Amino acid sequence: MPERTNPRHPAFDYRTSAAYFVTVCTHERRCLLGTVRRGRMALNEYGRIVVAEWERSETMRDEVVLDAFVVMPNHVHGIVCLVPPDVDDVSPPGYDLDIGPNPTRTEEGSSDDIGPHAPRV
Repeated sequence: MPERTNPRHPAFDYRTSAAYFVTVCTHERRCLLGTVRRGRMALNEYGRIVVAEWERSETMRDEVVLDAFVVMPNHVHGIVCLVPPDVDDVSPPGYDLDIGPNPTRTEEGSSDDIGPHAPRV
C-alpha cells in the first residue's frame, strides 16, 4: 500500500461539535457499489446497503445528524454533523437537513437508478 500523509490537522480536536465532510472508499478503490449509466449512478445490492446503513447511522447515534451524501461506484461522500446531546436542531433558519439523503429516481423509473437531480423531461 502506498504511504500517505495523515489528512487530519494535528491541533484540531475531531470530537468537537461541527460538520465534517467524510469520504469512505472501497478496498483498493474497486467499483463495488454500482455503476454509472447515462451519467446517473445505478446502485447494486451493496450500494443499496450503503445507503440504508448511512441513513440508519443517524438513528443509532444521538450525537450524529446526517446531511447530504452521494454514493459513487467506489466511494461515498457525506456530511456528518456532530452535535452535543442537549441540542435538538442544528440547522440554520430556513435550512432543511432532510433534503440530502432523499435521492430522486430517474425518468426510466428503475429502482436501481439514483441521481442527484430531478428527472430530465
